[in-house]
Amino acid sequence: MKNPTISHSGSQLVASLGHPVTLVLPILAKSDNEPSALQRLPLPEGTLPVGGGLLIAGIASYAFFKVGVKALGEDGFKPISSLWFATFFLAPGFFLPLEQELGRALAHRRGMNQGGRPVVRRVVPLAAMLTVIVCTVILISAGTITSNFFEGDWVITAALIVGFISYAPAHLARGICSGHGRFGSYGIVMGADGAARIIGWRCHEHRRVCLHRRARTTRRRRHRICTW
Repeated sequence: MKNPTISHSGSQLVASLGHPVTLVLPILAKSDNEPSALQRLPLPEGTLPVGGGLLIAGIASYAFFKVGVKALGEDGFKPISSLWFATFFLAPGFFLPLEQELGRALAHRRGMNQGGRPVVRRVVPLAAMLTVIVCTVILISAGTITSNFFEGDWVITAALIVGFISYAPAHLARGICSGHGRFGSYGIVMGADGAARIIGWRCHEHRRVCLHRRARTTRRRRHRICTW
């Protein structure tokens, strides 16, 4: 059985604290729902992460051309430069419209509280079909492309095919990220694109150095055999 004295004193305590509690609760609720400093910035959503990814990609592009020309010379870097412009002519030309349409459709379905899997299932086969068609055309005309644009280097032609294929999932991933509002992931994809260029250039440079050393070693062996 409840003690009336305790019940009466408890009710008095609640009554005495009721006015301050009603003042404190709105303050706490306001602080919980208050936007962060990042959200209060007068910028559209996703500006900072996407801008960061673009900055990394731009720095990587500058480093790619600057270091590449210095290491290989203008003549040696000419096939790499042609590969660069060919890749960024083909990949955005075919895949950027898919990326934008995919992002638009996913954002529309997200606003209607619907899943985006049906849209992705329709776009992925279309991207695969475009990839196969373009790669087939490159393979058919590989001889002309290699001799006229890549200084006769077949490795650069193969790199063009690999690069074009690699940009298909990259553009699809960017479309999915933008459609779902995941702009941080969008910026990561763009930054990784810039970093991959530097890694690819380093691999090509390593191959060139190895071939040069192998040729020099072969010449030395032939010279020793002739003198012996």
